[in-house]
Amino acid sequence: MRHVWLGFALAVWLTNLSATNAQALKKPAAEPNYSIWKTDEGIHVKGMSLLLGQGSAFGVSANPYGALMARRLFGENEFNAEAGWSIVFDRVIPMTPRHLRAIQDDRPLPVIYEKDPAKTAPLVDQHWYVAFIEALSNTLRTPEANFKKSAQLFATVAFPQLRARPWVYRGKIITVTGKLAVLRREDAPRLSDRNLEYIYTGYVIGPTPGAPPFTIILTELPQGVEKPAEKLDLNVTFQGYFLSFVRFPADKRSGKKDAILSPYLVGKIVAVNANKKGTGDGADQPYSATLIATVLGAFITIALAVVAMNLWHRRGDRRIQSKLAEVRDRHNPFNVEPADENPPADEKPKGDG
Repeated sequence: MRHVWLGFALAVWLTNLSATNAQALKKPAAEPNYSIWKTDEGIHVKGMSLLLGQGSAFGVSANPYGALMARRLFGENEFNAEAGWSIVFDRVIPMTPRHLRAIQDDRPLPVIYEKDPAKTAPLVDQHWYVAFIEALSNTLRTPEANFKKSAQLFATVAFPQLRARPWVYRGKIITVTGKLAVLRREDAPRLSDRNLEYIYTGYVIGPTPGAPPFTIILTELPQGVEKPAEKLDLNVTFQGYFLSFVRFPADKRSGKKDAILSPYLVGKIVAVNANKKGTGDGADQPYSATLIATVLGAFITIALAVVAMNLWHRRGDRRIQSKLAEVRDRHNPFNVEPADENPPADEKPKGDG
């Protein structure tokens, strides 16, 4: 096929990506007259134009779905796939920097009213809310493997680092490991994606001693948990967008006076320790009942065996004790009891009569 070097050089300059041209095919007797936008060069130029500016705040805000459209253009159309174009998206969708820069830490969750939120909510809360909605939308559309890939860069970030410099990690994919203690289902927030009906709020107790729990937001239940519960005991690994430290009021019932500053993240639980109990759905009750019945049966069997052996030994002991007493009585010189043996018959003297 003819190769238009000018279009190819322009596409490479825009994206700094190399593309593989379609393999040359034998020309038919009458080659169809395709327009430029149906050739491999035209497809590449269209795709690169969709990707233009996706790494900047202007490009993402102007066309947030440009990357997804380019992916469909390159990989999901039969004609385009035969042309040989393919772009692999192996990381999460980046968030808009403009909203992330405006977020402030240690603030309570914003209250966004349905009527005229731009006038009723502070500007800083509006930016936080828009970033929250964007993180939910990205999480809903991003595969789990992409989160794992993006989390590699900040895999070692722990609570002290987040607390010391939260602005450095804002919008980045952070890994949280620990015990999932609570998981609740809530209605999706206003202005969120129409395909998102519910969100799930969880609290993960991390490995840092004395640190407050992480607040995690999920768009779907993880594998291994069939429904939310107030009391869980699951070791989980979570990966998601870090938004900010959110101030929660102190729990007066627990006796704490200070507010809780919890890291707030949106993403996916990528691993659940299935050996832990406490899914809260009663799924492990049959297993527990079987285990309890087996243990009780074993104890009862052992108890019956001990009782049977004790009775058998006592029966033998009584026989032995009886024999010993009999022998002892026979040979006791101070025995005043009559002997069991019959005395010999009196012999009459001869001549009596």
